[in-house]
Amino acid sequence: MLPKHIILTTDFSPEAQRSFAPVSSFAKSIGAKVTLLHSVQSLIAPQQEGQLETPIGSAGSQTERKMADHALRKQAEALPEDLNVELQLVSATNVASSIADFAQEHGADVIAMSTHGRSGLRRFMLGSVAEGVLRHARTPVLCFPPRDLDRVDEQRDAKEVLLTTDLSDESMRAFAPVVELARALNWRVTMLHVVKELAVIPSSGHMAPVACPQDVRGEIAAARKTIHGQCDSFDSGLEIEIEVISHLTPSDGIVKFANEHKVDLIAFSTHGRSGFRRLALGSVAEQVLRHSSIPILCFPRA
Repeated sequence: MLPKHIILTTDFSPEAQRSFAPVSSFAKSIGAKVTLLHSVQSLIAPQQEGQLETPIGSAGSQTERKMADHALRKQAEALPEDLNVELQLVSATNVASSIADFAQEHGADVIAMSTHGRSGLRRFMLGSVAEGVLRHARTPVLCFPPRDLDRVDEQRDAKEVLLTTDLSDESMRAFAPVVELARALNWRVTMLHVVKELAVIPSSGHMAPVACPQDVRGEIAAARKTIHGQCDSFDSGLEIEIEVISHLTPSDGIVKFANEHKVDLIAFSTHGRSGFRRLALGSVAEQVLRHSSIPILCFPRA
């Protein structure tokens, strides 16, 4: 089923408006309603003996909410007049989870948002709302990262879509919805798997070239056979191109391939890891989000 309700988030920054034009075009092409959403962040007062923690600051201030409402209406002016759009303000101590919760409660089909492209210490201190939404959401998330300056003039509706797979059943969750969108919007779909290279330093000396001990060609051939089997299990009605490459890091391999082939959208399923396992293994989705200048569409575990 094609998306009928899209949550478009904004923090009132100029960066937030980068997603307005492509989301508006996408929504109109499939007849979807758009909710322009802003989450007013509140702070938690320190707990005092015999008292519960209570929010303070912007969420409890009528003045702040009026200012936010005015800013929301002002930004809505940048959306097309013929777009079916409504405006919503929510208050929360955690912006990311409030966006995910709102989408779940209102039966939204997609959460769309721009990312700010923070890195290093600033990102560590401030966190990333987009990454937080990816961790909390049970709704597909469409992220628009800062565009590569070399491709700014190429901004257009998606035509070339890169659907990634790690060969697991979970990664195939994105297959059916992406294929449905591709049929409706005339997208061309390439399915990509990245074989992780296991590079080691040979014992013959530190100056010797890095060696890859596994049979990469064999793994590529086996992966291609698996993907063909996965595609054959769906009656997609599309001619899907299959690509298998090798790289030291799957996320970097995905970004490199997407840039070289000038795709317009990267789509994949996320595995929903949490806690130590996520910390230790990382998230390919989050790594792609941090390094890609191409929009990404993530399908979280329901």
